[in-house]
Amino acid sequence: ITDNVCREPSIIAIDNSSIQVTEGSKTHCYSSFKDLLTQAGCSYQDLLDNEVLIIEVLRRAAQQLDNLRKAAPNAGGLIVTTSVSHARRIAFLLQSELNEIAVIATYVDDNPLATIRQFRDSTSKWIISVGMISEGTNLPRLQVCCYLTRVKTELYFRQVLGRILRTTGQRGEKGYFFMPADPALIECALRVSED
Repeated sequence: ITDNVCREPSIIAIDNSSIQVTEGSKTHCYSSFKDLLTQAGCSYQDLLDNEVLIIEVLRRAAQQLDNLRKAAPNAGGLIVTTSVSHARRIAFLLQSELNEIAVIATYVDDNPLATIRQFRDSTSKWIISVGMISEGTNLPRLQVCCYLTRVKTELYFRQVLGRILRTTGQRGEKGYFFMPADPALIECALRVSED
């Protein structure tokens, strides 16, 4: 960061302090995703499938990307998802809720590398990936990421974070990484912060 090789990371963990889960006639309240995941038998995948959470993550990331594009008109955003169907659903929500269009690059596409190259050379705002944009992919215009995958290993977390940290040469650039406030991901973020 000091040598202007990498951007400074800004990791935003999105949580909810007033979660309500209704089962039959009973309503249970939780004060965080951590409480929900540990006390309610809710899985992390359940969070990633929740449209209210997805839209909130997308909304915050889109606002940040719009702010960045005022100074860097070609700044882009990456959304990392769990599956091809998840990617398509998120692309639908991005368009229906925020009027934003995304290209999708997945391992089942005929030529996902061509899609990624085309995105790299364009000014399109968003690309959604399933297992395609991680270590070794060079897209310096990416400055915002929505981490909506079920992969919670620190190695993968850091690989994806690295996609938004490649500087374009401008001083003081930041990369913005939005994620649900899952305890394992919070631990990864804290270790990045310590580094």
